[in-house]
Amino acid sequence: MVVLSTAFVPPPGISRLAEVLGAAMDEYDFFNASNDLLAPMDTDVPGIDIAGACTRPMDVTDAVTQVGGAADGAARAIVEFAGKTTATAGSGR
Repeated sequence: MVVLSTAFVPPPGISRLAEVLGAAMDEYDFFNASNDLLAPMDTDVPGIDIAGACTRPMDVTDAVTQVGGAADGAARAIVEFAGKTTATAGSGR
């Protein structure tokens, strides 16, 4: 049996995106989760969630599972933001 596969590498410019976002990357230019086991969609930057192949090469099933978790985190952030008044939203108070 012979299995052929193309290499999976992050796209050019991804390091610049990480720099702009303030998100950490590993030595292979994939985004780092704050805790791979307990919080695989969280970064060290509040409000920045990661999911799918930006974290590592993975199959579709794993990517879909992570995207669901990241979407849940985004929904919670929106609800939290919507609960603040216009005067305090984004002010850190």
